Amino acid sequence: MSDQNATTPESNGKGNGLANFLASNPHISATELAKDLGISPGFISQVRNGKRDLPISNALKLEIIYGADAAELNKEIAEIRKLKPKHREKGLGNEQVK
Repeated sequence: MSDQNATTPESNGKGNGLANFLASNPHISATELAKDLGISPGFISQVRNGKRDLPISNALKLEIIYGADAAELNKEIAEIRKLKPKHREKGLGNEQVK
């Protein structure tokens, strides 16, 4: 009998972006990726398997180094990129925004 409360990368939103990135780039090993990001291969494995989130800084590094879409790797970045600056909509300059 399967546990209906089991958490998978697909159900918790964690890890699938990195798993998809690595699956799409088989020439990049998890070990190489960990070295480029300055983190342990074990941490990569945890993110890939949905046990940890990929930090924003690492998602942005992946975007810079490999051209990955950071918003697909980190949901916070995706949400931030959806925001519209309110002060620009009102025609206010940065100096008028507190």
